[in-house]
Amino acid sequence: MKSKQSKNNRITQRSIKELLLPLVRLFFRPGVPMIFLAFLAISCSNSKQDSGSFTVLGKFANCTGEKIRIEEMGINAIIPLDSANIDQAGEIRLSCKADQAGFYLLRFPDKKKIILLLDKGENLEISGDCQNLSANLVMKGSPGSMLLADFFRETNRNRKTIDSLKMLLKGHEGSPDFLKISGDADAGFQKITEDQRKLELEFIHKNPNSLACLIVLNFSFGPQPILDIDHDFDVYQRVDSALQRICPQNKHLVYHHKRVEEKKRQESVKKL
Repeated sequence: MKSKQSKNNRITQRSIKELLLPLVRLFFRPGVPMIFLAFLAISCSNSKQDSGSFTVLGKFANCTGEKIRIEEMGINAIIPLDSANIDQAGEIRLSCKADQAGFYLLRFPDKKKIILLLDKGENLEISGDCQNLSANLVMKGSPGSMLLADFFRETNRNRKTIDSLKMLLKGHEGSPDFLKISGDADAGFQKITEDQRKLELEFIHKNPNSLACLIVLNFSFGPQPILDIDHDFDVYQRVDSALQRICPQNKHLVYHHKRVEEKKRQESVKKL
């Protein structure tokens, strides 16, 4: 019986070799190897995309035991997904299902939060110091999240300057030179606003194919976003056009596209 089974195994192995040999000869002829490698790369890429979930692996200093929550930023609501406590080594692991790229909030107990752009198949590694997340955050494994981290790092510098100017004004209320200091502060506020606008426009120009542009477009620096659909409609259109070629079915882009189309409709009505 064992002899018969061994014989069958040899026949099966021979059959497989006979099947694969022509393929090997085909792919490794002169001029063909790169096609074969490209085929392999595509296969691996598709396998990663079909995993259907993403993972966040965190390591944070100066915080242990705190519960970290991850929430999805939906179109009309924030949706709780998962939570875990940072262990004694400062580490945490969160995993969530995902059928497409989306925006997520990583929430800390002290109201600090990190905005992430995660896609299925991604494994984000994130580390930082809980006492100063904005300055010490390091990420890898998620290109979209890394782009947003860079954007918010620069934005936080501008915010700190704004906060300093506000403190300056508050400290000189009622003083004889308040009017002059107020005028200088207003000029400072204007300069920071212009710097933030430049930052956002450069981000969109450099990363037209990233959904992160949607966060930048709608980011409020103060009471309202810097970029406004009424005054910067050309920017909104450029983002829509670029992303339509890449992820037309993404729910965040679908919502953005509807806004753009509605604005076009309104402009058409005005011209009638």
